Amino acid sequence: FPDPAVYRRRLESCAFRVSLIEHFPRPTPLPGDIAGWMETFAGSFTLEMAGAIVGVVPGPDVVDGVASLVARSLIAAELSGTAASYRLLDTTRAYAHARLVESGEVDRIARRHASNLVAVMERASGEWGEVRHLSEWASHGRQIENVRRALDWAFSPDGDAAIGVRLTIAAIVR
Repeated sequence: FPDPAVYRRRLESCAFRVSLIEHFPRPTPLPGDIAGWMETFAGSFTLEMAGAIVGVVPGPDVVDGVASLVARSLIAAELSGTAASYRLLDTTRAYAHARLVESGEVDRIARRHASNLVAVMERASGEWGEVRHLSEWASHGRQIENVRRALDWAFSPDGDAAIGVRLTIAAIVR
C-alpha cells in the first residue's frame, strides 16, 4: 500500500471523506519454521518432500503449516487421485526466500532439497519397470523445476557437484 498521505489523497479524489487514516505494517507471518524450506521448491512438492527438508517425518507442524497456507491462499493445493501436492505462489516464494536469506540457512536447506530429490529420483528409477499408471510417471515429471533448481545449486560455487552428478543420473536414467 502507499503511504497514508498518498492513500488519503486517492480516497479523497474518489469522493470519500477521510477523517482518520493510519498505517500498521502487518506482514503475514508464515506458520512455524516453514518459511525456509518452502522457498527451495521451484515446482510442486508433497508433504513427504517437505518433511525430508525439515528433517522430520511430516508431523502436525508441517501438515498444519501447509494447511494454514492453503486456507489463506498463499500456496495452491493440487489433487491427483489420492495424492496431494502443493505449489508456491510467486509472492509467497519471494517472501519465503527473504526469510531464508535472513536466517543464513540457504546452503543447508538447498543441500537437503537436492539430497531429497536424489532419493526421490533414485527411487523412481528403481521403480521404472513397476509403474502401473501413467499418473505415477507424471508425478515424477512434475519435479523437473525442482530438479533444475537443485542442479543450479549443486553446480554453483557453494554447491556439491557430487550431489549434482547423482541427481543428473537419477533424473535421466528412467
